[in-house]
Amino acid sequence: MVWQHKALSLRRIRYWLLLVLLGTLANMTIIDLPFVVPFSIGNVALFLILRRLGLFWLVPAAGLILLPLWQNLALTASLLQLLVLLCFNDRIRQYSFAAIALYAFSCTVLFSLTAPFKITSEPFYLLLYAGLSTAVFAFCLRAMLILDTLTASASHEQQQSLTQQLSHRVAMYSSIPSTLLIALVLHGATALDVSRYLQRYSDEQAQLAKQISGHLTGYLTQVVLAGKILDIVSPSALLPALTAQRAEFSSALITDAEGKVQHFYKADLPETAKPGSSVADRSYFTEPRRTGLPYISDTFLGRNLGQDQLFAVSTPLTDTKAAFSGVLEVSVNLSELTKAISPTDLEISHRVLLDHQQKKIWGTSDDRPLGQIWSVSSQSDPDPREYLRNNWFNSFGPIMLTENAAHFLLKNYVSPGQWQLKYFIDTDSFIQRYHVFLALAMVVAMLLLEAITALSRAFVSRYTTALEQLAHSASAWQPDDPPQPRPLLHQSAIEIDTLALTISDMQHRVRASRRGMYQSMQQIVTLNNELEQRVSHRTEELRHERDRATQLAAIKTRFLANMSHEIRTPITVIKGFTEQLAGRLTATDLVLINRIQQNTEHLQRLVDDILDTAKIDEGKMSLELQAVPLKEFIQLLTDNVGSLAAKKGLTLKVNNDNADGLSLTADPFRLRQILLNLLSNAIKFTASGQITLKILACNDGSINIAVIDQGIGIQQEQQAHLFSAFTQADSSTSRHYGGTGLGLYICRQLAEAMQMQIMVSSAIGVGSTFTLQVPAHLVSTIHEDKPELEQKSAPAVLLRSARLLVVDDVADIRALIASYLELQPLTLSFAENGLAALELCRQHSFDLIIMDQQMPELDGMAAARQLRDMGVLCPILSLSADVFEEPAKQLSDLFTLTMTKPFSRQQLLEALAHMQSGDLTRETLQISTDDGSSTLKETDDELLHEYRRSLPSHAETIQRLMNTQELDKLNRLLHQIKGTTACFGLDDISALAAAAHGALKAGTMDEELLGALIDKLYTAAQQ
Repeated sequence: MVWQHKALSLRRIRYWLLLVLLGTLANMTIIDLPFVVPFSIGNVALFLILRRLGLFWLVPAAGLILLPLWQNLALTASLLQLLVLLCFNDRIRQYSFAAIALYAFSCTVLFSLTAPFKITSEPFYLLLYAGLSTAVFAFCLRAMLILDTLTASASHEQQQSLTQQLSHRVAMYSSIPSTLLIALVLHGATALDVSRYLQRYSDEQAQLAKQISGHLTGYLTQVVLAGKILDIVSPSALLPALTAQRAEFSSALITDAEGKVQHFYKADLPETAKPGSSVADRSYFTEPRRTGLPYISDTFLGRNLGQDQLFAVSTPLTDTKAAFSGVLEVSVNLSELTKAISPTDLEISHRVLLDHQQKKIWGTSDDRPLGQIWSVSSQSDPDPREYLRNNWFNSFGPIMLTENAAHFLLKNYVSPGQWQLKYFIDTDSFIQRYHVFLALAMVVAMLLLEAITALSRAFVSRYTTALEQLAHSASAWQPDDPPQPRPLLHQSAIEIDTLALTISDMQHRVRASRRGMYQSMQQIVTLNNELEQRVSHRTEELRHERDRATQLAAIKTRFLANMSHEIRTPITVIKGFTEQLAGRLTATDLVLINRIQQNTEHLQRLVDDILDTAKIDEGKMSLELQAVPLKEFIQLLTDNVGSLAAKKGLTLKVNNDNADGLSLTADPFRLRQILLNLLSNAIKFTASGQITLKILACNDGSINIAVIDQGIGIQQEQQAHLFSAFTQADSSTSRHYGGTGLGLYICRQLAEAMQMQIMVSSAIGVGSTFTLQVPAHLVSTIHEDKPELEQKSAPAVLLRSARLLVVDDVADIRALIASYLELQPLTLSFAENGLAALELCRQHSFDLIIMDQQMPELDGMAAARQLRDMGVLCPILSLSADVFEEPAKQLSDLFTLTMTKPFSRQQLLEALAHMQSGDLTRETLQISTDDGSSTLKETDDELLHEYRRSLPSHAETIQRLMNTQELDKLNRLLHQIKGTTACFGLDDISALAAAAHGALKAGTMDEELLGALIDKLYTAAQQ
């Protein structure tokens, strides 16, 4: 285990040093750029150290192998990868996909918090970054598992063939340098690509800076020359001539030594702008006066002379004594300068010229006005780190990025003026190009690793074939066979020939020993007699085992009967309350309630079908054969299945033209169950394409109903066992698709019971075809009226006034019966078990009694017997959910009628009406449909409210039973709470009760669970 470390040894130290060296070299090939996913294959060495040597060896190795990553986001990702491996421990080989999924989620969260803003601000880049990082982790994990297999321990090597051991060694010594070479090529290609592009942009920037510098130098030269000829040219003539020399020159002025404007010129001078104003506060005056040198100012907004963005070019003036006498200044219009600058046509996101105050003088791809403080975006300041500084493949030099890693940053200073020319180059194309390189590198590395493993095995096997031939020849030889001649070896050596001679000599010696063995045959005869005695004894044991198996079969039947009671009781409640709701809802809601009712009935039939599996085993399955219109039947069937296929994106194609006018003699529910199962399987095992339901009429008058899918297919050898109970085509099918393996078994049994056959044909990757073959004698023609597949509503039933006693241990069933009979002229009384019913019958007389069979304290059969002994002669209706109970037993002299759960309101009313009228038959009452009366009153809310008010009493009872350690009563109470709360939708209480009930059945009273259940009961009562 990784938590345990291996002891120090010289062999392990050498192994550790080799892995640390290789891992460090591999991680040194990582590209140190914040927006790229590092190809950190050096982590394979860390994974191997953790798996083979343990945590103690990992810590110092991580400090060395991860050292090249200390300033990179790859360091955090690598630590996260190690944490994932620690979580799965030695189970990483079995749960490698789960480990990759856990890392994918964790690294996405990690990168969203720590990655550069360029990555985190764009979901596509974040997912790309996390996805490729996960791919790198998956590659490293796969490489580690392969290398772990190649570098097997001594005990594992003893279980491997010579071919495996030698091929593993060759593969290991070949794959490691090749993978390092791929990582180095990726590193070099990326660094060369980045440096080549940046060098191109840098050259263009230098050329543009030279162009701008030429403009500024020309401005200074013109202004300096103009200042020198002031002695011979008047200012009024000089200033207009100076401003006319360039379109960028907006105005010109001359000041005195104090900064007052003495002469000024500007075309279209406004009336408000007059000479005499002071510019002593302007830098173009103060700097020449301070330094005595020409000066280029930062940008500023003109005042009194317009609102243009300008910068000034000025030169100092001197008098005859060389003393400062003022400045000559020319204002340059920024908008005109922008027109004068013509950069080459390169796709660069932002090019901008800034003054000392970072105000924009000129720029491209930007609509922001000139003269404002400028930044490309948030976090656009330069990153203090310089990337790829000492990289061998980077001919450009240190690379600068913005803080958000969204742009490469190139800076150049323009003189005179010392302005900054900045290039902000988007990193998007580099990100996309590098990640393509990374994906290709991983694919090539993985293919190379797999290819080297396969090729090394093929190479080594050429030299081990001779040994394998000798081993096979020796293992095939039997002592009774004559010694074998030397096998013809494809490749041989002296050692192999010696081994072949030794094997032949050994065969001669074994044959001689064999002859001596025959002298001991008399002892074998004696042993044979003893063996016969043991066989006889074992036969007797098997007879006992057969009897025990018979007993277990009876126990199974009883278990299924109990399960029938537990499942069918809540189904009764669901059907009953949806039946009650149907009377008051709108048409829209009624559709939903009808769907609930239909699916509840379908669930009831599926439960009956599961229980019929036991009946099939006992030969007690019954069918209700009738004429089924085939085309209408298929239409109803496909209407139910169509939504399921559409939800999965499949096309359901129905070809039932041959079904016109045909009718089948079959049990419609069983026939529907067979076809629904086949269609559901087709949808389940088909990922894309279409499902076809086809009706084929054969020449002999029979009908074939075929379900054709385009799914995964079934192997030929698996088709023979496909229709066995609890069997699926593959052991992995249950894990991937679910299922119990009973569906096709039940389908075949039902089909054979109706004299039909189910056949299957399939091909792997093509699909399967299941065909239900209906013989000709079960097919008939519909001449006139078509039988209806749906039953009509039964007429309403009204009862006479009477006193009715309802005996059932489930409160919801008692409430449901009360709701059913609310509008009838009956006086209802209730008892929760047989003892309570006896006590009520001693105190009162009743006209009718409804008696449940399975109840605590005293069951229905015993209670009815005691009532008859007491002289109670009123009709008693037996209510049971046990489908295994025989009708003859149910309709004994104790009961008048019997009714099986689940039942509808109409069925209950019909049963009571029969009992009141005396028109009774010795048969189990059949289920009839609901009358759909709109006069029913909805009582669900009142029942739920009433039940909530009873929850504190349950909580108090649980606390009392815990204190008195009455575990049997506590067990029954938890069972009751579990089922009842689930019926009312109180799933959290039901789950707690089920957990506590399960722990109590296992022999443990979980006080923490019971305490949580008590708190939940009090909370639910207050809602």
